[in-house]
Amino acid sequence: MRRLLAVWMALLFALCAPSVQAQAPDTRTEAPDAQAEALDADVAAMSPVLEALACASLMLERDGDAGDPAFFWTALGLLAERTCADDPLCALVDGELRVPRQKMQELASAAFSAYSDLLPLPAGDFFVRYDEAWDAYFVAPLDADGAAVEPVIGRVQPNGTIDAELAFRAGGTSYALRAVLTGNRYLDGIADPAYPYAVAMAELQPDVEQRRTREAVVGGTVQTVDEARFVSTCGYALWFDDSRLTRATGEDGDRFRCLDPETGAPGAELTIAPADAARETELLGRAMDAAQTGEAVLDSGLRCRWTETSAGGRTVRRYLIQGCGLSLEATLTQPAGAEGADLLVDALLSMEPA
Repeated sequence: MRRLLAVWMALLFALCAPSVQAQAPDTRTEAPDAQAEALDADVAAMSPVLEALACASLMLERDGDAGDPAFFWTALGLLAERTCADDPLCALVDGELRVPRQKMQELASAAFSAYSDLLPLPAGDFFVRYDEAWDAYFVAPLDADGAAVEPVIGRVQPNGTIDAELAFRAGGTSYALRAVLTGNRYLDGIADPAYPYAVAMAELQPDVEQRRTREAVVGGTVQTVDEARFVSTCGYALWFDDSRLTRATGEDGDRFRCLDPETGAPGAELTIAPADAARETELLGRAMDAAQTGEAVLDSGLRCRWTETSAGGRTVRRYLIQGCGLSLEATLTQPAGAEGADLLVDALLSMEPA
């Protein structure tokens, strides 16, 4: 299966690009916290669109292409099936979802930033069909794997676009979904728009596509652990159990967190970020006051030194990892009674240059 949902913007843009590029809404007059909350809400609102695009690529086993009728309509059919069932403009008729052409145009304007008109339907049998009498599209139920998209972070770029990173899980496999969102050129013509942006690019990153199964000691017992390989923009890679750990990337580095499988309560947490010269000196100086210290050379050749302190029922272990052109700091925080520290240490010790 091809694993990338590539840039689809170029094929249609030359035909339909407006004279003025659409930009994301300007929120610079808002307070920083309000801006962040608004951005998070807008990225979350685009999750169904991104999920449909990713699932279409996985189903068709090829890269996304806005000029490909099969991809275009597979993505729109999935999006309509998952979001239009409760829309008063749509209706379930003899097992098919009837979606007015205007509603389908609204979905297309959010899914493809270069959208100008609906493409012809693919030839032959297809789960979406057009009925001229109704001027509507009928979407038959499609047996597609369930998927879940969880927004992680969004950043406003100087040109007004939004870089969004999302955790995407489908068919028991986790992916890192990165997308570029731009202003939706058709918002003024939509009475009650559900999607504030249009997708200019969405890509299923291969950084968590590599998987392995191994035996590991978890909670004092030997268990089979399914792991995914994560490649950071900081230049390192590591393996982590993505069924028990969540991952997020922000401006301050990467964060891995263990969640209680029954309650969802957060457990131990590991953060990893680049270390500059000042931070290296500070981290090494902590060894004088630490209750415990340790040092190891990883299989990859990286040198890992750590200090550990405990206070208020919380244990904090700070790492300095150097070698192979890398200098990283990592902090493992374990509240009293929290689980997952062993999984996070295993992940850290698997680190290697990317």
